[in-house]
Amino acid sequence: MSQQAARKIPVISGSTARVLRAPLLDPLIGSPSQAPEKAKKVRAPLRLVVSPPKRSSRSLVVILFMVVVAAMAVVLVMSISVSKGQYELVGLKNQQQDLYKVNQSLRQDIAAKQAPQELVSQASALGMVPASTTGQIDVLDQAGQRFASACLGRY
Repeated sequence: MSQQAARKIPVISGSTARVLRAPLLDPLIGSPSQAPEKAKKVRAPLRLVVSPPKRSSRSLVVILFMVVVAAMAVVLVMSISVSKGQYELVGLKNQQQDLYKVNQSLRQDIAAKQAPQELVSQASALGMVPASTTGQIDVLDQAGQRFASACLGRY
């Protein structure tokens, strides 16, 4: 503190409390003149106050425990169903891969049976022989139609 501020603030030693000369007013009694009359008032007799029954904390703990157990059961059931779905998904993916392999082998078998070498061997097994000459048929020519009908046995 500066010296000027210390000079302006008065220094007090001892207590600064003052003595109260007026009588105290009791808010329940009122003015001091009525105090003796109200002091003789008869008190009401004591009676038993019945409080509503309190819930025991034990029932609250049991309820909370049951809620926690139910929540854990729900989580367990959901976990089991998800894992079951995962096993089914893995099984279906394996089945898909097996079917893909079977499909590929069947396509290879079909391609092998449609190959020209295979067709020649099947025709030989049936007794067919390769043609020695080739011929052409003109469909606009009547002779060609007679020739075709003769080959079919309709002439």
